[in-house]
Amino acid sequence: MRMCLRFGVLVILMSTGFTLVQAADEPVVDAIKPQKEAVAKVQTLLKLPSTSVSETKNLFVVSDLTAEKAKVLAPTLEKAFVLATTALDFTPEDKTWEGKLSVYLFADRDKFEKFVEDFEKRPLSGRDESFSSNLAGAAPHLAVTVGRGEGPGSLEMRTGTQMAIMLLQLKSTVKTSPEWVREGFGRSIMTRANPAKYAADRNNMRKLSRLRVLSNLWAEKQPEDTYLVGASFMDFLAFGMPKGKIIEFVKAYVPGENDEKPDWKASVEAIGLTPQSAEIAWKRWAPTAK
Repeated sequence: MRMCLRFGVLVILMSTGFTLVQAADEPVVDAIKPQKEAVAKVQTLLKLPSTSVSETKNLFVVSDLTAEKAKVLAPTLEKAFVLATTALDFTPEDKTWEGKLSVYLFADRDKFEKFVEDFEKRPLSGRDESFSSNLAGAAPHLAVTVGRGEGPGSLEMRTGTQMAIMLLQLKSTVKTSPEWVREGFGRSIMTRANPAKYAADRNNMRKLSRLRVLSNLWAEKQPEDTYLVGASFMDFLAFGMPKGKIIEFVKAYVPGENDEKPDWKASVEAIGLTPQSAEIAWKRWAPTAK
């Protein structure tokens, strides 16, 4: 899947990087330069080697992993970025930054905490904090670390999921939505970005679309595999419905006053369906979704 992200600027390839040119009569603005400087600052701060950085069309991917492992991450995260922005039907006005997004992955939680405290200059919100993002300023970034007790093998999924959630929140302007909506969209994107690695998840998503009903997503007592049902339904909204429908759903499916449960009927009606027709359409599409 390919997408050309213009975001209101003309991108000219130079030997030193990408230089962004605004309107013809405006001065050249090198948005990449401060982003590279920020990456270099993080490398120095955390004593990361030069091989810790991989550059793609839309991202700087920086990690504390070995060069071999880090090199594999960048293409997957780039694909995830393109898939998410395509599914969300991004327009030039949606992206709040010029240049590239820096994505920092830390298998070492101590490095993540140092990044937050010494680079972002803010106190940690809690011992379990595992991601942080800032899309303002000249060097927008997302930083992710492993959960406590997790190994580095979960880092790719966690990072890609958080990046997809960040883009979903940016496009929809909805900051508070049910966990299955956020996590489901992220997992949907990652199973498409790296289908070989997450083939088991994708197969289970297809299987559960036949075995489960959508009411599982708002039941008081949910089966353990409900997160995959949510991923399957969000995959349907993102890739099985016309572009933009997923955003209409997310905007409608928000908690009410006093954190009341979102109105499922209203949310599917916002995308032109009923609970019954949504169930039928999802079950028809999901088992063969690729």
